[in-house]
Amino acid sequence: MSDQKTFNRQSLIARLKWHLITIVIFLAAIWILPVFLPEESGWRLGLPFQVFYTAIAILGAVFFYLLESPTPSTPKTTFGIWFRISAVFLATVGFLVLVGMVFPQFQLPEEQLVIIDDPVARGEAQFLNSATTCILCHAVDGQGGTRGPDMAEIGTRAATQVEGLTAEEYIRQSIQDPTAFVVEGFEPIMPPGLAEIIGDEPFEDIVAYLLSLK
Repeated sequence: MSDQKTFNRQSLIARLKWHLITIVIFLAAIWILPVFLPEESGWRLGLPFQVFYTAIAILGAVFFYLLESPTPSTPKTTFGIWFRISAVFLATVGFLVLVGMVFPQFQLPEEQLVIIDDPVARGEAQFLNSATTCILCHAVDGQGGTRGPDMAEIGTRAATQVEGLTAEEYIRQSIQDPTAFVVEGFEPIMPPGLAEIIGDEPFEDIVAYLLSLK
């Protein structure tokens, strides 16, 4: 009986040493090896990844160690077997989820509010925004709708459309009152009072953008 206990103890120690060696190899690959690899190799792991992979390595070693160890008791029913399997599964997944929550591998970039100081750039963004509907009817540089006049070089052409009106005055009045100056071949389908619809500042930005198209 004592010889059997001695054998079991020696076998346990041998298995324990093997699993410890396995863990050390994995930990060295996770924490030490990447330090000596070039950054462009793609093997440089951040701290969250290192912690997560370390948890997996330890869990794996413990799992295989338990598989080789004599179990104190075996479930006598199918329910008991599935209960133990479910418990091991939930404990393993729960532990990994916990590690992932404490050390998330991927973090969503924080949204940064971009402030554009250039009214022309803001006006271009407004014009190209389908919600404003400008681009749906008017084209710029070959992109956009054809139900309204093309806006190419409108900043130059607007100054010659109506005598006595500057380019800015012509553009501003044409937008506010689409029936004031109807271009031949097009119907006045644009809704009047755009400034009231989109707001004064976006309206002024669109005017600045159209004046820049020369």
